[in-house]
Amino acid sequence: MELANLEDGFVAAEGQRIQCLFWYDTALTDKLLAVAGGKFYAFNESTKVWELYINAAISNIDEMVSVCQLSDNLWWTDKNSGGIRRWNGTAISTISGTSVPIATIMECFTNRLIASGVASVPDAIYFSDILDGSVWNVLNILRVGADGDPIVAIQSWQDSTLVVFKRKSTWVIDINPTVSVASFPIKNIHRTVGCVAWRSVSQVGQDVFFLSRNGVMSVQKQVATSNNLVQVPESISVQDVIESIRWDYAYKSTSIFYANHYILFIPVESNEPDTALVWSELTKSWVGVWTGNKVADLIEQPFGGTTRLVIGASNGEVRTSLDTLREDEESYSTFTDGFGNLMIPTPIPVQLPTAPNVEAIVRTRAMEFNDTMSPKTGWYIEAEFLARDGDITLGVILDGAPKIMLDEWTFSTSGAILTVTLPFT
Repeated sequence: MELANLEDGFVAAEGQRIQCLFWYDTALTDKLLAVAGGKFYAFNESTKVWELYINAAISNIDEMVSVCQLSDNLWWTDKNSGGIRRWNGTAISTISGTSVPIATIMECFTNRLIASGVASVPDAIYFSDILDGSVWNVLNILRVGADGDPIVAIQSWQDSTLVVFKRKSTWVIDINPTVSVASFPIKNIHRTVGCVAWRSVSQVGQDVFFLSRNGVMSVQKQVATSNNLVQVPESISVQDVIESIRWDYAYKSTSIFYANHYILFIPVESNEPDTALVWSELTKSWVGVWTGNKVADLIEQPFGGTTRLVIGASNGEVRTSLDTLREDEESYSTFTDGFGNLMIPTPIPVQLPTAPNVEAIVRTRAMEFNDTMSPKTGWYIEAEFLARDGDITLGVILDGAPKIMLDEWTFSTSGAILTVTLPFT
């Protein structure tokens, strides 16, 4: 997928990571917001410039900030502020008190704020009053498991179900707003499978995917699996990539479900999420590995009557996908076909991204048994490439051996694009 900067430069200052992206939408305003350098910036679609929106004064500019919208107010976490913070359109206030959580993760669900990630009580979930994020009753606190195992992420799911991901286990709570918090039923769905990164959690169709120490897991499959068994990860077919994760920095991993694809960025070559695994919900398979971007957060933003993917980088840049362009806006130098699904064996015409900041990897199997159309052996390979701008390297991975590079090619665009001045070469 081709990406382009939303603005020629950085949201704040170069090197200040994007702490959060958020789409703020009320009856009076709609803004794409980015938190960087401890401040909120809004993107001006007319001038194509990032403008200071709120001086949130978040002291830790590397902190991953959680932002929610409730009753047209913006709410966000700031663990150094002493409580939940609010922007009412005019001023910032800090909601503090003995029952107000100093949280690191927050969700808006069933018309209330739900917060967790409190250092002093790591297994607790806090619930605000309905439609009022400024009131946090001491009776509206639940300890999930009460075992000290810290809560890593919370995710709204079907109906009024809240999925709670702890470091070593997974739970669900029915937070029906007609029932008191003390009466919410809590169910453990797995005692040994937990989550390592709260932004890795995304709803994928009717399921929820997340990154565990074992790989990418499915909540639905956990529900259907005995508590005494560890389910096979959804990522088992790309286990080589999972094993290359820098686990000390896996907590930075981030994901999104966009255009029927679950996109998970993980740290492999650096301490920032720089490699994306892409899952197709339509084919129920992994369809690619992307490299070249160090990503801090992702959102899907309403845009031009449809939506677009917005990516916040760890160096302070914000990029967007170009798959929303109309056909008359496309050019030969812009790869705008969105996601590709590569079916092996071929023949098919294969087009790969050619942007300098995108590296595409296609991995095939040498043996396709019972294939009458394209028989293969371990000693023969045939590949056909469409000449586009870019480089291609071809390698083979024999059983139990490291990758062997076979050859490499450099391609350039062939032909001429009409209209051109005659004569031409």
